[in-house]
Amino acid sequence: KCGICGLTYNGTHFTGKRGMYEGYYVCNGKTTYRGPYLGKCKSRNVPQEWIEDLVWSEIENFVKDPDSLLSKVETDKENDANSSSHSENEKEIIIKSLEQKEVEKQSILDLYRKKIITSKDVESQLNKISMESRDLEERIRHLDERMIDESLNRAKFENAIDLLKSLQNKIGNITWEEKREIIKLLVKRIEIKNDPGQDKADRNNVNISIEYTIPQVVNCTDTDSSRQSGIRGQE
Repeated sequence: KCGICGLTYNGTHFTGKRGMYEGYYVCNGKTTYRGPYLGKCKSRNVPQEWIEDLVWSEIENFVKDPDSLLSKVETDKENDANSSSHSENEKEIIIKSLEQKEVEKQSILDLYRKKIITSKDVESQLNKISMESRDLEERIRHLDERMIDESLNRAKFENAIDLLKSLQNKIGNITWEEKREIIKLLVKRIEIKNDPGQDKADRNNVNISIEYTIPQVVNCTDTDSSRQSGIRGQE
């Protein structure tokens, strides 16, 4: 993702100095005109090989020294379990409250049959109970969604950690296709940001933020992408 305009980077290629194709990631905001006010994004193109090597290097670090990461994952799993338990308890309380609303409805109708309250009172009270019931049902829906998300996240963490452990013995001998699948599983989001108004001497410096599906964020600030193949200009 582009840290300037928020759009997505896509892969493309340009012809290099030696007449060979060179892969780059280019922000969609540079190729899509978004009106006279916003214009086109001024982000810089990022060399494919450079950014992919950077991400893979971080993953290798996880694999070679996973202890600190494993400790953090265990802490997060415990927090998630506590959160899930709180959600379950809250859901049980809300379900009981919903059941109580049905009792309240019957009580209102009993009062009407006994001519203690008028039909207008009945309508007002039943509307109020109905609104309260909808709010409670909506809260249950949110809790269910949260618990599903937490469950999926726990499964994703477990899969990621199992993968890291399995890679320890083969990290130096895997195919490009395997690297691709590993990155797709482990990397949630990469944000690329550079200051288009910075000095020419610093124009190749970009800020890379890599967010993983495991609870870890690696910030590579002011990373010089020109060390490999250079960043193409604003074209």
